[in-house]
Amino acid sequence: MKVKIGWIFIFFFAAVLGCLYILFLVMHSQY
Repeated sequence: MKVKIGWIFIFFFAAVLGCLYILFLVMHSQY
């Protein structure tokens, strides 16, 4: 159970970081 929760947290964290990174690139490419 603990390992599964850890994996879900890691995937969620990676997805959030990826979205923020893409948003960052898009905002910088506009300028």
